[in-house]
Formats: sequence, C-alpha cells, structure tokens
Amino acid sequence: MLGKSDEAKNLNEAATSEILLKENISTIAKAITHFVFRNGPVENMHANRQLSQDDMKTLNKFMVNRLAYVFTLIIEEP
Repeated sequence: MLGKSDEAKNLNEAATSEILLKENISTIAKAITHFVFRNGPVENMHANRQLSQDDMKTLNKFMVNRLAYVFTLIIEEP
C-alpha cells in the first residue's frame, strides 16, 4: 500500500478482518469466479457452443474450489 495514509491502512485492515472470514470464503470465491471467469472469453465460448453446459459446470466448480482454497490459505496464514 504505497503512498496510503495510516487511516487508509487501518480502514483496509479493518475491512479485511471483517470480510475474510471462513464463512465468507465460498461467497467470495463464487463472486470472483462470476466476475472474472463468466464475464469473459469462457462465457463467449459457451455462448458460441464451443463449451457444453457440463463443461461450464466443471470449469466453474474448479475455479470456485481453487479460489476458496487460496483464500483459505490467506486467512489461515500464521
């Protein structure tokens, strides 16, 4: 956080401690997957019938699970 005031740093830490809770990980992972993954080239491929519905389910589940794992590692960091 280069160039951030102490107040901005404190607000960021407070927000992070409230948001990055175990009970929020699944929701955060799903939201990020939707924002990054479903609103991009993969969704276009699906719309153009290059990916089946089963392919999309597999890819979405993979992305959500991987993101949830990464977020779990982040919040459990000692």
